[in-house]
Amino acid sequence: MIMLHPLFYSPLHSYPLNYLRKNAPLILNFYNSEVQKAKYKGEIYPSDQPVDESTMSIEFFQRDREQNRKGIIGINLREWSP
Repeated sequence: MIMLHPLFYSPLHSYPLNYLRKNAPLILNFYNSEVQKAKYKGEIYPSDQPVDESTMSIEFFQRDREQNRKGIIGINLREWSP
C-alpha cells in the first residue's frame, strides 16, 4: 500500500498530478482498489483521506488488526533510484 502526501496532489504541486492524470489515471482512482491491485499489485491512498469520522488513513494504516503499531516509510521518488 502506498500513501500519497497531501502536498503531492495539491493545486500548488499540480505538475505531478497532471502527469498522473494523463499517464496513470488509475493511481488517482482511490475508490477502486481492485483495479489498482490488478495493475500495480497494491493500493494507493492519499494520507489525509478519512477512514471514519475520527481516523485519517495515515493513522489507520499505522496499526495492525490487533492495534499493534507497524511502520510506514516515506520514499522521495524524485531522489530515489533503483
